[in-house]
Amino acid sequence: MQHFGSKEALFQAASAIDFDLAGCLPGPPDELGGRVLSYLLQQLDKQPDAMLATLRSMLTHEQAAEAVRYAFLDDGAVKIAGALDGDEAALRSGLICTLLVGLIVTRHLLKIDEVEQASPERLIALLEPCLLPLLRGDNTPAAVGSG
Repeated sequence: MQHFGSKEALFQAASAIDFDLAGCLPGPPDELGGRVLSYLLQQLDKQPDAMLATLRSMLTHEQAAEAVRYAFLDDGAVKIAGALDGDEAALRSGLICTLLVGLIVTRHLLKIDEVEQASPERLIALLEPCLLPLLRGDNTPAAVGSG
């Protein structure tokens, strides 16, 4: 709140958060995850105060929760779902957005050293393959070692 002067100003700024993912959608489907991750990390560099203030407040203030829901689910997930083939596109895109929120929280709020210090390129390289099953609709369980 210190950056905005009042709760009202903070939440007004928070409601202006807009992740316009339309530019991420064109291109190879298997690279959509990398494009979305790249866009998200760039947007955080452009508007960190509004986004981080909103995320800090989303669990205790309904307006902040609504701003996050809209940016990541009502807006972001719907656009991603429209680009996905196969069953459960809405669920899969919601899970992709869940992972994006988790990345923001661990990198910028919890400030987990390794995640905070990693370059955007490194984060994308590591996370993009994790998003592929959700992008493809491949619900085949990953092979795990027998134990």
